[in-house]
Amino acid sequence: MIASGHKLAKIENSDFLVILVRIFIVYVLINPAIYKALQTCGNNPREPVCIINMEVILTFIFSVMFLQAKIESKIVIGIILMLVGGYLISYN
Repeated sequence: MIASGHKLAKIENSDFLVILVRIFIVYVLINPAIYKALQTCGNNPREPVCIINMEVILTFIFSVMFLQAKIESKIVIGIILMLVGGYLISYN
């Protein structure tokens, strides 16, 4: 922020509901699910961590669907590497 000189926009009243919904989703739904997944795996937290890290791929898919983001070859290669790495960590 400081190096780029970009200014923060003022938060409008209509954005507060979106912010509150996101906070609700993170603290009420996602954090307990992560805790429970790590708790039930015992000494092997690989599987829940791989699932948690899939949010990057889901974010990309949703950005393409809803924001019409461009699909670049290096992003696709990165997603493939993430999927292969997740498979190797979880099942080998």
